[in-house]
Amino acid sequence: MTGSFGARRIGRWEWAAHRPYTIATAILFISQAFPPLFRRQTEWTDIFVTASQDLLAGRDFLAKQDNYYVYPPFFTMICTPFTLLPQALSQFIFYVVSCACIVYVVRSAWALSGGGRLEGAGAEVQPKEHLVFLLALFCAGRFLLNALSHLQTDLLVAALVMAGCMALRANRSFVAASWIGLATAMKCTPVLFAPYLAWRGKWLAALWLVTLAVGVNFLPDLVNRPPSGGFWAVEWYTRYVVPLEQADSVPGTWHNSPTDNQSLAGAVRRVFTTSIKWSKKGVEVVKSNSTASPKVLRWITFSLYAMVTIPSAFALWRRRRAADPRSRKPSPDALEFSIIFLLMLLLSPNSSRGHFGIMLLPALCVGRIAVSEHDRTAWALFLLATFVSLISYNTPFNILHLATLWLGATCFVAVLLLAGCILALPGSNAVPQQPPGVHSNNRQTRVAH
Repeated sequence: MTGSFGARRIGRWEWAAHRPYTIATAILFISQAFPPLFRRQTEWTDIFVTASQDLLAGRDFLAKQDNYYVYPPFFTMICTPFTLLPQALSQFIFYVVSCACIVYVVRSAWALSGGGRLEGAGAEVQPKEHLVFLLALFCAGRFLLNALSHLQTDLLVAALVMAGCMALRANRSFVAASWIGLATAMKCTPVLFAPYLAWRGKWLAALWLVTLAVGVNFLPDLVNRPPSGGFWAVEWYTRYVVPLEQADSVPGTWHNSPTDNQSLAGAVRRVFTTSIKWSKKGVEVVKSNSTASPKVLRWITFSLYAMVTIPSAFALWRRRRAADPRSRKPSPDALEFSIIFLLMLLLSPNSSRGHFGIMLLPALCVGRIAVSEHDRTAWALFLLATFVSLISYNTPFNILHLATLWLGATCFVAVLLLAGCILALPGSNAVPQQPPGVHSNNRQTRVAH
């Protein structure tokens, strides 16, 4: 009996020794659980579940002055079962779902970037693989935890988009369009995958993505119609999207603090309408007397859009070279997905820090190119992006946290990673040139679109 118990004990220690990331993840999720679970006010319950309660009661959930629900109406349908639960149980269930989403996003991003098995008995991993994984987590992983700490829905959206990318890599375009269409129905920005699918010749999938995203947003009307008698999707578009198109609208204006909006439009708004100053309380963001008109700010914003969109479109347009199955470099698919992810963040009217969790895939791709290919440019971009991300961490010791956000640290990280992906895409996974008279395997040289 004693020997059997000792063997089981040794077996447990061996199991734990071979799974450091699993153990660290469990400890992290347990330690992170207490603030959001025991907090009375969370975005999950105060915004999303409350909006569902208003929908069921026939109230206008888009008209609240506090705790704005500014998202497409589809999510109110998803939250309706949670209206029947006590707040503590509702928050616990959504916390577990959010943790599962983080695990799925990290594992999928690692697989898409070309990473192999990192832990487990028999796993033979080179140290540089762990280096890529850990540096990418330092660069972008904290944004996943930011969404978790606020019990935001960004993790669910990220998981749906990642599921779509995994399906697209497997050439299951309609499944991919379905997952990404649901994500678009919640947050809009994944709609950028529609023109991407069309560019890859998946016209029906692109059309299905848009149709699904729009269609499910009319489901709340089956429960209760708006007091005006119209449709919730139309009400949402009229109240929140149309004002952004007005000539006197300042880019980046959203129901969010200027420092938390890290999109390009948010950067324009911060620089031209606010400033930072030092005080006894530390760094403060105050309004400034801007002399630039909204029209000028819109032109500046559109110019910035062009500066990131045109190089991205050119990189995607260039004919892809054949993929080498022996290479550990990120595939062209992974780099293209990364570019779409980063454009989603940079071109959005509002990108809060919780939205940037999908930046993990670009970080892994650029990091893998830097480490595996000894690419100096990729190394410079990757290390600079990681450094900028680290100095903007919100810790009790970082008195410059607010200043780095005002300067657009998170936005700058996205731009650096976008540059790395754009530079890497044209020559990604190129098959080595064959000597004369040697014919390569058709399966290896075929480009899968």
